[in-house]
Amino acid sequence: MKKILINKNALQADEVVANLKRQAEYLNSNIAPDLAGLGIEMTPETLADLLFNDCQIIQEKFSKQVEADLREVQNPILRKSHLKVTQEAMEEFLKKIDSIKHVQKEDFLSVQKGEILLTAENEKTLRESFCHYLTDPEEIQKYEQLQAVCDALNVFYSGKPFGFWNDFFGFEEGQFIPKDTLNYSEVVRITKAK
Repeated sequence: MKKILINKNALQADEVVANLKRQAEYLNSNIAPDLAGLGIEMTPETLADLLFNDCQIIQEKFSKQVEADLREVQNPILRKSHLKVTQEAMEEFLKKIDSIKHVQKEDFLSVQKGEILLTAENEKTLRESFCHYLTDPEEIQKYEQLQAVCDALNVFYSGKPFGFWNDFFGFEEGQFIPKDTLNYSEVVRITKAK
């Protein structure tokens, strides 16, 4: 199927990409170390949990680790102290998570070797998602006709646009026509000027 790219929406894509890269930097420097401090590795699963599930999986993993640690502690006072410290650590982590300002398209962030990043492949896919294509044959035909008009205007103006299109064209019996009052010597002079 034929398709024609008519708009890359590059400014929007640039903004989203920049926001995602800043978000990755923030998460790597401010959140990932605290997660590691809890004994939990940054993985695609934990990143998704962190960004989209209110840390449910992270809390479950942490609870299992704490339970395993507590099984080895025989002294009740130490057990209670250990439990209190670990609960406080998780509460502090969750408070920090609440301060994250989420950005658009966070699902494009990845984890590679424990680092959160926007991969080149994901950036390419993201940028493609902002592109607007024509696929309807009738729309493509109209686009191509409009492009031919633009090409003709570019030749006419010689790369030096001046005036408005309606300064040069009139409309008669449903058709565009060149204005009969146009000063052609002036048009030639202007399009030749450097």
